[in-house]
Amino acid sequence: GPDYFTDHLLGRIGQAGVQDHQINKEMSATQQRVDELKKVQAELEAERKRLDDLKYIEKLAREEP
Repeated sequence: GPDYFTDHLLGRIGQAGVQDHQINKEMSATQQRVDELKKVQAELEAERKRLDDLKYIEKLAREEP
């Protein structure tokens, strides 16, 4: 009867809501991971810059008379 259609529709909407929630959770976790990796990348770039500066200082020190 007509109730079947309503029940089916409500069931599908409920499923979609659960899937939507799951997708949002995964997207949120992925975004957190991206943020972490950006932080790591920034730290590595800062470290590389420090090492480049050290090499430059060593080079200057060697070139001094």
